[in-house]
Amino acid sequence: MGKLINIKGRYDNADVVGNVIRYITRTRANETRFNELRGYGGAGVGNYDSPEVMEQRFNTIQKLYGINYRKGRRIFHEVFSITDSEFENIGSDMGIVNQVALEMCREYFNEGFQVVYAVHREEIKKLHIHFAVNAVSFITGKKFDTSVEGNRHREQKFNEIMKRYYELEEFDFDGMADME
Repeated sequence: MGKLINIKGRYDNADVVGNVIRYITRTRANETRFNELRGYGGAGVGNYDSPEVMEQRFNTIQKLYGINYRKGRRIFHEVFSITDSEFENIGSDMGIVNQVALEMCREYFNEGFQVVYAVHREEIKKLHIHFAVNAVSFITGKKFDTSVEGNRHREQKFNEIMKRYYELEEFDFDGMADME
């Protein structure tokens, strides 16, 4: 089963939104780890938006609700790790991993939060999905829930999404060509 980790940190400075989004999308100036990126997108932002436009969309919501850059957390950073066996269970297909990540984004979006995801495959940390979540709800203006219960609920939902794709692997896609 995949594990959801909430990355600790203050995340309260004025440029943190852009910094986290550029970090996870591997689009920082002088980026040395671009080869780890396997895809990115989001919900509440355009899938084809640049990281700079994604940052502007997060900041717009925060300004709309009067969030002061000097008070409180502006972004949350979570990581969902995927084991090698889980990756094999979905056919070792990065396209499916990106689809899974987009579905996971909907969980945040359905709660009223903009989110950017990025899929990374690293030698040491293996396959994982980063989520940069706007700290402010675009619906209510309230802060994102990172309680133990909230994290456990998201992790459970994310694992349910992964399981749905295991079941698809049992379907004979090659046999469909014979039916045509």
